[in-house]
Amino acid sequence: MKVNNRLTDEFLRSHANDAARILEQQSDETVISFLATIPAAVAALVIGQMITPSAVKYIQAMADRDAAMIIDHMKTSSAARLLQAAGREYTVRLLNFLSKENYRRIQRSMVYPYDTAGSLMDPKGLLLPDSILVSDAKKRIEGLGGVISCEVYVVDENHKLAGVVELSGLMSARPESPLGAIMNRQAYSVPARARIKMLLGHKAWKSYKTLPVIEMDNVVAGVLRHKDILDAASVMDSKYRVTERSGDAVNVVNLYWYALTDTLGTMLTQGTRHKENR
Repeated sequence: MKVNNRLTDEFLRSHANDAARILEQQSDETVISFLATIPAAVAALVIGQMITPSAVKYIQAMADRDAAMIIDHMKTSSAARLLQAAGREYTVRLLNFLSKENYRRIQRSMVYPYDTAGSLMDPKGLLLPDSILVSDAKKRIEGLGGVISCEVYVVDENHKLAGVVELSGLMSARPESPLGAIMNRQAYSVPARARIKMLLGHKAWKSYKTLPVIEMDNVVAGVLRHKDILDAASVMDSKYRVTERSGDAVNVVNLYWYALTDTLGTMLTQGTRHKENR
């Protein structure tokens, strides 16, 4: 049952970023129970402010119908980021509950051509909000069991790229300092639809092992590893050498993703018609 508390709702709407930071430090059971008591539109604001792994964890713990209602209220970039990280199987499950209009809107931001940065990025790559303290940032990194690169990327309350912090600098910083105060605001990034071949010579690879991948509105969609770029380029070179001999190169992976998008759209349309005819 949703709690009809206008004061709570107004506070969460005005301070969604602060609420997200607090909730991320609570137990999973506490967060899931709390999110179930607030309206979907308010929950969408709060979850949209969470770092991607937390947002995915909480949304997947909900009933599919409730999760879809929240996603329907999210900004396009936030919804696409969440579903991209949650995976194709989960997205397909939600098709019976997502509105057709919103799915079409979100869909355009979810599918990336096979030879772009977006297709190789890790949508669950660690991103930390600029408002948390260094001490909290360290706890989150320690909770990952040491699985992290040499860089930590920082986002603002709209999940837009704010800066970068080197792991060594983070560990030596004062615990009470906000992450935003110690980050380097001159952070490199790559567009989600930038071609892999064009990214091989990016000057940032001389200093960084990872780079944030951004959409057109500067919203961070994921994190790209230099190693993955090199591996993909090597595979592509091998494929091109084979297909050039026949003169009939067919981009099988690209066709697969576009076909999948069309299939999901068709399923959604049929599901909507079914509901209308009942």
